[in-house]
Amino acid sequence: MKWHTLALILGASLGLCACSPTIVENSTPAVIASPPSQITSFTHPCSKPFALPREVNQLAIMPFALQEKEEQPFQLIPLGEEQAIAIANSLQPTASLCAEMNSPKIKAILETARQLHQQGKDEEARKLLRASPLSPGDTANWRQGVRDRLDLAEVMAAAGGDPQDFLTSAQQLAQGELAREVSELSTSLAGSQKTSSSTPDTSGITAVLSLAYDAGILGLDDLQTQANQLATQMGEQMLAAELEDFDPCQSDKSAVVRLLNAESQAYLLGVQGMEMDEPFYNQIRARITKAMNHQYNDLIRKRGLSPSLMLPEEPCHVRGSLEVRIFSVCSRQWSTIGRIEFEGDEDAIPMTLTGQGHISFSEHRLIEGELDCSISIDADVALTGAFRNDQGVQRIEFTPQFSSDGHYQVTSKTTGMQSSGVYPFNGFGSFIMPWVDGSVFPPSENHIIQYALSFTTGE
Repeated sequence: MKWHTLALILGASLGLCACSPTIVENSTPAVIASPPSQITSFTHPCSKPFALPREVNQLAIMPFALQEKEEQPFQLIPLGEEQAIAIANSLQPTASLCAEMNSPKIKAILETARQLHQQGKDEEARKLLRASPLSPGDTANWRQGVRDRLDLAEVMAAAGGDPQDFLTSAQQLAQGELAREVSELSTSLAGSQKTSSSTPDTSGITAVLSLAYDAGILGLDDLQTQANQLATQMGEQMLAAELEDFDPCQSDKSAVVRLLNAESQAYLLGVQGMEMDEPFYNQIRARITKAMNHQYNDLIRKRGLSPSLMLPEEPCHVRGSLEVRIFSVCSRQWSTIGRIEFEGDEDAIPMTLTGQGHISFSEHRLIEGELDCSISIDADVALTGAFRNDQGVQRIEFTPQFSSDGHYQVTSKTTGMQSSGVYPFNGFGSFIMPWVDGSVFPPSENHIIQYALSFTTGE
């Protein structure tokens, strides 16, 4: 019961607090114990400022704003104080008990008690307040009941009485209801994550933040922590959904701005990995950078300007394959023995490729009636690749990993002598190819293994 946070201070405020929570940077409500003598004033719990996990001034310096200049590449710049405050205001609690009006009966009692106090009849005011009917049936909902009690506490303190009974009653009434609502929302979020049935939106997040705010002003710290954590999870899920829907190759400027706004909200909500150079931050930066470069280059093309003005641009929606060929020591011919299918990772800059495949080949023949020649190849393949832009020349660096090498054997029927060898598929390690459909590595045929590249891209 941390009612010391509902500070009792000396002053001359006699009116009923009708304030809503407001965002105040770096603001901490005063914590002053109530004096042992007569209480003359009271700080209403609803006057406590609303605080998000991260400060507005922290958001203001993050590069979450898009700058656009004539015939210049788009840039990300600090969001700035004005926009940061606007983002924070979009997360303002909207369903707090502080927005509730008093029930009719309590409203009448409060008005009468205030009049008595103004007339110097504090004892009569206190007596009237103590007799206030606080039946659940007299209020529209539990939040109104809590608001009634907080306002009764305020006027009781103004009339020189002890508001603690009303404060305790407000806390007891709210505790179970807040716990139930937080639990229901948490269960709902967990269910939506499993089924992908829905994505949290800003209105859902502000509703949870309202629960966190209400729990905080009532001294229910554990519930406040639970609600804040839930809001953070919802912010992360909302940003992840926005990121999943964001196609760097098709998104326009408005889509970039929407993603930046979702990123800003997630940052204020305390989502992890959002500081500069952290994983989530870098993932978002990669997609936005790719989108901005794509948009800028498209603008250059549409205006017929020099290609030299264009930014390095990676291909979009890459899918392709590496054809694996071998030169048969038996037939003295090239044969295709399998393909490694791959696709690009749109989140990575530089773009990365991943793929897998299988190769197999067998041959057995008699050469000139004398040499018994056989080849046996059977292996799984895992492939990784990284896109490179070497001074404007697009290349791809592949690293295949084969589960085994291939083998061949030649036996002389006359002498019985044998010669054997391997197709060293893992011998190349990583290799670099031009990013050109149909390109071959190694480019010459003076090898027994060769790769041929084919791919498609799309807008």
